[in-house]
Amino acid sequence: MPVLETSEPDEAVDLLTGVYCPHRMLLGAGAPGFHMRQEERLVRGIRMMKLTYGDEDVGVEPVPFDDFVLVMRPLAGRLSASRQGDVPVQTRRHALAFDGRSRYRLRWHERCQVGNVVIDLPHFERAVADLHGTPDVRSVRIDIAEPASDIAAERWTAVEALLWRELGRVEPPPPLVHGQLVRLAVASILENFATTFTLDDGRLHATGSQAAVRRAVAFIENSAAEDVGLTRIAEAAGLSARGLQQAFRRHLDTTPLAYLRRVRLDHAHRELLASSPAATTVSRIATRWGFANPGRFAAEHRREFGSEPKDVLRS
Repeated sequence: MPVLETSEPDEAVDLLTGVYCPHRMLLGAGAPGFHMRQEERLVRGIRMMKLTYGDEDVGVEPVPFDDFVLVMRPLAGRLSASRQGDVPVQTRRHALAFDGRSRYRLRWHERCQVGNVVIDLPHFERAVADLHGTPDVRSVRIDIAEPASDIAAERWTAVEALLWRELGRVEPPPPLVHGQLVRLAVASILENFATTFTLDDGRLHATGSQAAVRRAVAFIENSAAEDVGLTRIAEAAGLSARGLQQAFRRHLDTTPLAYLRRVRLDHAHRELLASSPAATTVSRIATRWGFANPGRFAAEHRREFGSEPKDVLRS
């Protein structure tokens, strides 16, 4: 796990500017105890960090960081944040989400350590479009949003813990699992924080035809091993994302992403049949086809094929 560490404030600004964005640092008027330490887990499109500035209270004033979305959660101490001129929001345990389009003032109090989740904007926007079929994703705003409730805060914390575990493995997650992790993080932000996101964009969407559904099915069959989502399937079908969803419900009584998952399950089953326990494991095959949770994969496999994946592999 990469670590950035220094007791020099100017060096800390230089190091963290390269990770986040240009910013100004303001040191508190206490006994000297500055020591910046950041642990990092970096995967394409999503980054996890644990950051502390040591004993001193430290203020940070970043420039608008409009190329990523940030969620910060205190792991120790107290964090406060505000737009310049507004009353600060203070928290000891709840996460705060930022869309980065304003000028903020952040302050670490009482030896505060924060856990940061940073999602690069292109990945955030793609995930929003894949999840909800919303083309105008630049309109999504988050202005120092806390979770909408205590339950929402707990849900975000659970997602954050999953991200730390999966992104901290020696081997990076396979492309399909990586894409699912990014979409999970984005979905959790949209569902659990107060944002301007809405599913109703007031537009009409194409209803779709059987021919369009056949194009989508062919694309899914040929691209199941790739990290494809709703928007790419819709493009291949020649429909809007919402139009494609309506067409799948009408003609196949399912959704495009549920159909994609079923195709991947079928590929995993066939690989189990063709493989040997001496050469691979159920977990490796499941992960390769986008099933990060072995227990859930086994349950879906039993429901679909009436057998345990480990028995199929041994046979």
